[in-house]
Amino acid sequence: MQRNSLVRRGATVVITAIIVNVAMLATALVIFGAGGFDPFSVAPVAIATGVGAVGGVVVYAGCQRLFGAAADRWFMVIAVVAAVLSLITLQQAATFPGATTPRLAVLGLMHLLTAAVVIGGLVDWEHV
Repeated sequence: MQRNSLVRRGATVVITAIIVNVAMLATALVIFGAGGFDPFSVAPVAIATGVGAVGGVVVYAGCQRLFGAAADRWFMVIAVVAAVLSLITLQQAATFPGATTPRLAVLGLMHLLTAAVVIGGLVDWEHV
């Protein structure tokens, strides 16, 4: 993949992930309300999603350099492991005021949605 293509796809992935998670947040706020739960606001969701998605793009670029033709396969493994490990942060979020099981489930879903958008937008499915 050429550098320009990766930059374009990476930017698309980051923007898409942010939009998807902010939409998920809006839906969750309608259903569950914020209830003083700090992670349930637009800025933290957009920033955390953007950072995670940019991290995914950087890891994908690294996989391309390191693994050549096997980059997509390796990236999928790394991204899935990272997504599962990211769920560990929900333990800390559970200690925040206003944390409830449904709100934590939404945060977990946001982590997995970000991974799905990043993997789906970057991986060349013909090479998996």
